[in-house]
Amino acid sequence: LFKVRKVYGCDSCSSITLEVLDILIGDNLLDIYYNPRHILYDGNEFLDGSLKPYVSLSQELTRVSSGHVIPEVIVPFIQSSLPSNCPVLDDFIGNIGVMRLSDLGNLKDDSVAIIVGWYDSVFEGIDLWYPDEKDTNHPRFRLKIKVGDETRVDVFVLFDEDVKRVGFETCALLASIGENATMYPNEMDVFYGDPMLFKVLKKAGDVAEGSKIYEIVGM
Repeated sequence: LFKVRKVYGCDSCSSITLEVLDILIGDNLLDIYYNPRHILYDGNEFLDGSLKPYVSLSQELTRVSSGHVIPEVIVPFIQSSLPSNCPVLDDFIGNIGVMRLSDLGNLKDDSVAIIVGWYDSVFEGIDLWYPDEKDTNHPRFRLKIKVGDETRVDVFVLFDEDVKRVGFETCALLASIGENATMYPNEMDVFYGDPMLFKVLKKAGDVAEGSKIYEIVGM
């Protein structure tokens, strides 16, 4: 959470320059990010109902050297502890238990779990194919990614709309080719190391090998 002051604005190009006055770091700040109805977005409300005067160091030095009194810049004071209010996460998790990757072995087939981990890399690029070769307006997409935590790394698979959400540029390019193809989604490189919650559906894979497929149905 950044406390900023506008120091310059360009009327011709509409650009502005902001000076960062303070930074607040905390996991519970996601509550603000995901909740557009949070009290902080109301311009008439502050968490503690008060205002705190702020004078930057450069202003103080100028005031001392010149002997002139510079008007104080009033900025809202924000408490460091924020109440938990994140309906988006509540809706996503629901009554499903949150697991580590090491717990996936205990998950029953055709069951859904919430996995906390980070995006590691692309395991297999985005595949595009047409179930009906005569109908090129409804392609299907598949992507396999590696997800890791402090215990291990596993491969998850995404299909169709979930693939287009994370690899939108590559999916659009593949669709323009008009035939079965595979391509690496470069736009996903920015996700490396990002912590995420994955809603995973466990499916039975190859019966002979006894393998399992973990399909991401939400993230």
